[in-house]
Amino acid sequence: MTGTDALIDFWTPYTPLHDNVIVIPLKDEDELVVGGVIMAKSVERAPTEGIVVAVGPGVAFEIPEGRMDRLIDKIRPNARKGSLLYIETRCLIEDAFVAHPLDVKVGDRVLFPTWVCNWQKHLETGARYACCRADQLLGVFSK
Repeated sequence: MTGTDALIDFWTPYTPLHDNVIVIPLKDEDELVVGGVIMAKSVERAPTEGIVVAVGPGVAFEIPEGRMDRLIDKIRPNARKGSLLYIETRCLIEDAFVAHPLDVKVGDRVLFPTWVCNWQKHLETGARYACCRADQLLGVFSK
């Protein structure tokens, strides 16, 4: 079992909500030396590599009934409630708002921007981790 597998197993019981992902940075440097001057890590604005250890289920939107009727009326003004055109339009809209799985999965090595993530420290281990939305990730490294 590698170090990455142990990290993933540790986070297995945890599931982030919606489209959030938990990323463990591969390098955990507290200080950065630039030209002999020691700068805090928070000053660095470069993206960081990390391993995705937990992934949320995705985002599902719900449209209230009154708004659904108004939306259908704007898209297809001639569709009367109960007609085939109305039902077809409603199905198309509902399919568009179903939760879609995220593009990343547990174990992916990703590039993420450190400045948009919510950084936390794990209570039991003291390890630093980043929580961010999946659409904020910059890329996934090929294996």
